[in-house]
Amino acid sequence: MTALVNNAGPGSPTYSWVSAGLFDDDGILDATFLDVDNISENTEETIVTLTVTRSDNGCDASRSATVFVNNNPVVEIDVDEDSGVSNADQAICLGDIAILSALESEGNAPYTFLWNTLETDESIIVPEVVGQASFSVVVTDVNGCEAEDAIAINTFSLPEIQVSSIEDSGNTVDDDEICEGDEVTLTSFISGVSPFEYNWNDGSTSSQLTDRPTSDMLYELTVTDSRDCDNSGGIQIIVQDLPQLALSIAENSGNSSGDNTICSDDPFTLIAVNNGAGQNPTTYNWNGDSNTNGEWAATFAAQDETEIEPLIVFAENVYGCLSTLDINLVVEPLPDFLIDVQVDLSNNVGGQLLCTPTDPDWEYMWTLSDPDQVDETSGENTVTLTNTKVARGLLEITLDVLDTETGCDDQEIVPLNFPNPGECNAFFQIVGTMPFCLNESIAITDNSTLGVA
Repeated sequence: MTALVNNAGPGSPTYSWVSAGLFDDDGILDATFLDVDNISENTEETIVTLTVTRSDNGCDASRSATVFVNNNPVVEIDVDEDSGVSNADQAICLGDIAILSALESEGNAPYTFLWNTLETDESIIVPEVVGQASFSVVVTDVNGCEAEDAIAINTFSLPEIQVSSIEDSGNTVDDDEICEGDEVTLTSFISGVSPFEYNWNDGSTSSQLTDRPTSDMLYELTVTDSRDCDNSGGIQIIVQDLPQLALSIAENSGNSSGDNTICSDDPFTLIAVNNGAGQNPTTYNWNGDSNTNGEWAATFAAQDETEIEPLIVFAENVYGCLSTLDINLVVEPLPDFLIDVQVDLSNNVGGQLLCTPTDPDWEYMWTLSDPDQVDETSGENTVTLTNTKVARGLLEITLDVLDTETGCDDQEIVPLNFPNPGECNAFFQIVGTMPFCLNESIAITDNSTLGVA
């Protein structure tokens, strides 16, 4: 407060300030300017009187003024957050929201706000910075009266998560790519404040996870540390399809073609096709024999069995995924017979070739390489040859036997020899035997048992 004093006389006048509760009397300054710092509380309005006394004659004069005192505003910073272990404990996890609000009271509205972040709203959001930070606000009311409050907020870092895969499927191990049906193990590396809690998106709660996904799968892991701060990490596992194998056998053996049944010693072609989209080229392996074009030709000779082991095909696609498929092939035996030579040197009986055993499902066909050499009389499973003609050199007789039930056939050739005259006057003999003379005969009989040729 300032007082303008005129005609104070020579010397130094004295000044006396008096108030009704605005300030303590001890705080009065003998001057025309009164700086009042210790205003009494709860003072709203008072009269202040200044008395000036001349030093030369003791004369004085007084003047009074009414003073109105405005209360200062009161401010408190409120923290609104539900992060971490406890709510509103001035500690949050990075990424969570904490709102600081200046709660004003007293003073006279409207108010203005100035934070140390230079923001001027009543509420601010704590910046995402790890560590402890102080925030303060100055509130000014309409009368220019001010109040200030400050608070410290601690922001915790989140646990760091690294998820990786362990697998030996496909072309490359641990590349986050597996073949359908194979197993993958997911492991996690965590840095932060332990102990940790683990939660996978499939409900598992351990630090690692083992699974057999049937399609592409995103695995996500949420880790919570001891300060209740959590973070998430994940990994995408790609599942490649297995080769979609289709097998067929190409053959025209026996009574029907393409029925996976062949005659012994007949060839067949095994055909494999990978119907999986985008999986070619495909490498195939047939019972240990590698092939890349999807076809395999092989010949089997059945001995004691009529069904060979299943043909197993291994197919590997461009992703290194392997699948197998097998197919059964039935091998029918050929007609099993022998031609027996029966020779009768008495009574000039004709020689006979006899095929044994006989079978009601068999058909027989005898063929002479030169029918003009000898006389021939064919039966069902026999042929009789009579040496009535003069001939020289070799003659062959062929027997074809067809099993009508299976469609399998076999053939046997018997060589005959016509020696020179003088050799017992023979006209023909079985090669490798003694000569047979004119009008003498032979008989050939098949005494074998049915089997696999």
